[in-house]
Amino acid sequence: MNLETDSTATFPAKPVETVYTSSKVVACEGDHSALGHPQIFLRLKNGQVTCPYCSKLFVYKPSEAN
Repeated sequence: MNLETDSTATFPAKPVETVYTSSKVVACEGDHSALGHPQIFLRLKNGQVTCPYCSKLFVYKPSEAN
């Protein structure tokens, strides 16, 4: 397969960053670089949510009381 001319070649997607949070609502603004995205607020449903802009995954993890 010649990757220079084969337009059907696929490459692995960028790994998704996973952020664990004890909150049911999170704010995401990408990676804080010039290529970030507008800050948005996301509500975790079923214990997780994926940002529609950067595909960052937020997972609910309750804080452990001492």
